[in-house]
Amino acid sequence: MDQFEWSVDYATGIPEIDSQHSHLFELTNRVLRGIANKNPELTLAEVLDDLVEYTQSHFAFEEQCMRDAGYEHTEEHARSHARLVGKIEDFADDLRSGKLTAQDLAEFLKNWLTLHILREDMRYLPAVAQSRGNPDADA
Repeated sequence: MDQFEWSVDYATGIPEIDSQHSHLFELTNRVLRGIANKNPELTLAEVLDDLVEYTQSHFAFEEQCMRDAGYEHTEEHARSHARLVGKIEDFADDLRSGKLTAQDLAEFLKNWLTLHILREDMRYLPAVAQSRGNPDADA
């Protein structure tokens, strides 16, 4: 399976968020490397631990940016984040019971990140960019 490449298409123009999103791509790539190296079980446990911790801090930062900007759909966006956290918790349970494969986790993360960043995150950019003094940011 090919590595999951960060590209300018995913850039929000907000350096902190872009850096955080890039790290989420790297966590996905750790799963993919685990598959390639024939060591997916160890990789899954490590990545899920890191993913739980990192998504909580990333989501909190992103949601605070939206609140600071007065973005009207912050709560809806936060619910989307909460659904992902729930899904990751389900994955952790599935890992413990032997139902989760590295392939399943990698595919889920790739699909979720792509759709969430390109569809959901791009919606808040005008409000957040303006509140940060960058009204010309692309959205």
